[in-house]
Parts: sequence; structure tokens; C-alpha cells
Amino acid sequence: MYKEASVEFESDFTLKGTLTLPRQETNVQFPAVVFIHGSGPLNRDENTKKIQLNVFNRMAHWLAGQGLASLRYDKRGVEESEGNYYQAGVHDLIKDAYHAVEFIRHHPDIAQSNIFLIGHSEGGMLSPQIAHQTAVKGMILLASTASPLKYIIDEQGQRLEQELANEKGLIYRMLRFVGSHKKVLEKQDKLIRKALASEKDVIRAGGITKVNAKWFREHDTYHPGNALNLVSTPVLAINGSKDVQVRGEDVSGISEAAGGPAEVHVVNNMNHILRIQEEPESLLKLNKYYAKYSQQDIAQELYDVISPWLKKRLTE
Repeated sequence: MYKEASVEFESDFTLKGTLTLPRQETNVQFPAVVFIHGSGPLNRDENTKKIQLNVFNRMAHWLAGQGLASLRYDKRGVEESEGNYYQAGVHDLIKDAYHAVEFIRHHPDIAQSNIFLIGHSEGGMLSPQIAHQTAVKGMILLASTASPLKYIIDEQGQRLEQELANEKGLIYRMLRFVGSHKKVLEKQDKLIRKALASEKDVIRAGGITKVNAKWFREHDTYHPGNALNLVSTPVLAINGSKDVQVRGEDVSGISEAAGGPAEVHVVNNMNHILRIQEEPESLLKLNKYYAKYSQQDIAQELYDVISPWLKKRLTE
């Protein structure tokens, strides 16, 4: 159904990834998608050492069945790609994605005028700026938002407070009593303020853990909504009703900010990693749910929305 090849392209460093092509006769140029990662040290499949999300490889194989090629790559400093992940700021990530698009645009098996972006989470926030720098046919923004990162972090803190206040059971009563969640939020706020005040690319949390201060500083001045307004590229935005990292209703903000045609959807019961979740949404149980649902297939309704949108764009 598809064939894959290891590829590499140049940005500030050599980045390595996988090109997936539909299995068809030779001498055919395919429309293509470039995947843009969410936040964190993610490889080409959106996996880390701690959790295997397998978002981009699953989507790439589905896209091949729809007749589209795709490129997914390891972030700089992750797995096979060169560079230092902890020194990569927002503009570095945008630059890497730009070079990914230019690489696939000049590939002999790719139709140059039919290239799309699929951005997941932070990748959806950065996609409009990428589209501002290199023309693409359309953008698909998944589990994303038009709001700046600082608003998302504040909103998550408020959700955590509300969730903990409503949870029943001894362990949650103890957490409320000792105020441990408040201490976590205070430490997070202190760390972010330290990153914003620092001139270094990398700082240490608790003297041990590396933190990408450059990334925080550049996100502090980056507004996805403003970037969306700069481009007339068609947008498809899809969020999930059980996403606790961004709100499902944030798709309306994307529609309002878009400088071109925008179509938005909220998939019922879909979480941030694009799976259908049976349990109520929960920040407190986030890691548990992600570990459980990452083994399942991507939500079928997500594909059901993407497929006709892509077909429509390809006939324009």
C-alpha cells in the first residue's frame, strides 16, 4: 500500500526522516504532506523515550492509501538528526520545517504545487509562519490553537485547580490539604520567569534538568493568531472535545484569525493525541491515559474530516 525511504535534508544541521510514497506505477508525481511536530524531544513518529505516540507514522500510512506522499523527520538533536534539541528555539523549528518543505518540493516524485502541512499541537501553532515563508496548498491544524503559549499554560493551570477541587477520594483530599499542586504550579511559573529573564539558550531546573530557555523566550513573542492572519492559505482545524492541553472550542479562534478560508471541527471524545478516550478528560491522569490510548488507532472521524477536505483542495 505504501513504500518508504530514509531521507535527509539540510537546515542549520542535517535532519533525517522518512519519505512515504503510495505504491503505484512509476513516473507519477504525488501531492504531499509535511508533518510538523508538537512540543518536546519528538522523533519523526512523534515518539519520545518515555512514550510512543505513533501519530505521524500512522497518519503517513493512511495518507498513502489516499494517494498522498508525506515527509516526517526527527527534530534537530533527536535520534538521527544532528543538532541540539535544547538549543532549538521557535524560529529554529520553523526554519527546519521550511527546509523540509523545500526538500520535498524538489523531490522528483512530488507535485510541487500540491504540498500541505499537517501540524499537531505546537506544530499547528507554527504552521502559519511556515506557510508565510514558503507557499503551501493548505494547512491542517490538529489539537492546536491561535492563542500564545502563555495563555495555554495559564489555562492548563486553571483546569488543574478546578479538576483537583472537584475530585473525590482520600488522595485528592490530601493533595488539596498539603497544596502540592500549588507548589508545582509555583515552580513552573518560577522556571518560566527564569527562562524569560535568562540570556542563555539552556538553563537548569533544580540544578539538574535541562530547560530550553530560548524556546520559552521566543514563544513569549510569538502569536499564532497573528501568523494566521498573514496568510491566505486554506486551513482545516480539528480539535477534540476531551483535549485537556488545548480546548476543543479553540478551533473557533483559529477560524477568526485565519487570513483565508477556514473549516473547523471538534471531534467528540477525541483527546490531544488524536484518540477516542472513554474516560472523562483529566490533567491529573494525563500520562496514564496517553500510555493507554497511544496503542489505539487514530480517531476514524478525524480521517473522515480530513479526506474530503484534501480532495476538495486538490481539485482547486
